[in-house]
Amino acid sequence: GAIMTDSTLDPVSFYFDTLSNSTDVKVTVSKGSSSPLAQMVEVGTTGSTQNVLMNEFKIKTTGSAASFDSIPVTITSTQTDTKDITDVVGELQLRHGSDVLATIDGASLVSGVAIPFNLDTTYTVSADSTDTFRVYATINSSHNYGSSVNPSLLVSVTTGNVAAFVPEDSNGDTLDRAGSAVGEIQTFATAGAQVSYVSGSYIPYDASGSGVDGTIGITFTVTAFGSDDVTLNEAQAAGADGEAAGTIGTGVVVNTITGAAGAGAILTSSTTTASDGVFTVS
Repeated sequence: GAIMTDSTLDPVSFYFDTLSNSTDVKVTVSKGSSSPLAQMVEVGTTGSTQNVLMNEFKIKTTGSAASFDSIPVTITSTQTDTKDITDVVGELQLRHGSDVLATIDGASLVSGVAIPFNLDTTYTVSADSTDTFRVYATINSSHNYGSSVNPSLLVSVTTGNVAAFVPEDSNGDTLDRAGSAVGEIQTFATAGAQVSYVSGSYIPYDASGSGVDGTIGITFTVTAFGSDDVTLNEAQAAGADGEAAGTIGTGVVVNTITGAAGAGAILTSSTTTASDGVFTVS
């Protein structure tokens, strides 16, 4: 039989893009599970207080490894002048595990202004991995605060910080990035109370519909520090539908809601005895 062939070829165009432009390749920043909640932190009257955790954040890679030698953060102070924040913070450290990756001198900090952690060496997060980083602060002695009695600070990796972050793939191309890790306010004092959430519960009396009677219970511990006692009573934390409730030591406070009529709070403790309705933690 005969074999027929056609050697005519239509031109075909090829377009090659960089790996960094793939929708399946990205870097995501998020808050870590051990990032501190808003709280009071005990500081000294003479020496500095080191290793104060201000933020924990994660960097997750998808589809490619990501290398970087700088990442910006933003520190925000409740004080209005630059002198106060620089007097409060001795330095900030960026760590991965026990390794200190970069340090920022407290004298360089301005409230609300992004400042970069410039790493000593390039750090690489492997492809399809998640690495966790922590920001620690050294807080100066309370004698340095000037007019600031109990200064409050928070450290964040904001969406603006993430936009300015420049992670690169193995070709040196910048990867897409998204996310944020907004910190919580840390208040520094030589005396006060540290409150820790323990547990919460809601027990409905009747699950038939709206206006159901029920009990909301919140358990937390209160620890006094410094030279002053801490007192707490039911009227100190009034809410929209009654009073918030908590424990001192290891007790339980129960908030009972009856239909739409509102609520009444009962404050109890298994370790501290109230005097005239007031609990005191020494």
